[in-house]
Amino acid sequence: MKKKILFLLASLIMILSLVGCASSRKYRPGVYQASAKGYYYEGKEIVLTVTINEEGQISDVKILDHGETPETGGKALEELVKDVIDSNSKDVDMVSKATVTSKGFLEALDLALEKAKK
Repeated sequence: MKKKILFLLASLIMILSLVGCASSRKYRPGVYQASAKGYYYEGKEIVLTVTINEEGQISDVKILDHGETPETGGKALEELVKDVIDSNSKDVDMVSKATVTSKGFLEALDLALEKAKK
């Protein structure tokens, strides 16, 4: 009788842990594109793609186009991409002296991730 209870308890724990793993996946695998207005130096929006891997995590972010100033906005975009990939999160700090670029990047990122949501 004790063995049956232990077996059932162990089975229940395994099932609950699998349910927890399945629900932790935020995004569908794939590549999602979006754009948003940044500093708009050259009249172009920030266009990016976000790659979601099979585990539902952010595995890559690529800037396809932008009109940001190379010295400030361009460098800020590089930093933001690195921060998002390293943290596997859209919750990253804005870059000092590139607030408008940061807001545009984060808006485009959020739009792309909305497309990836389950």
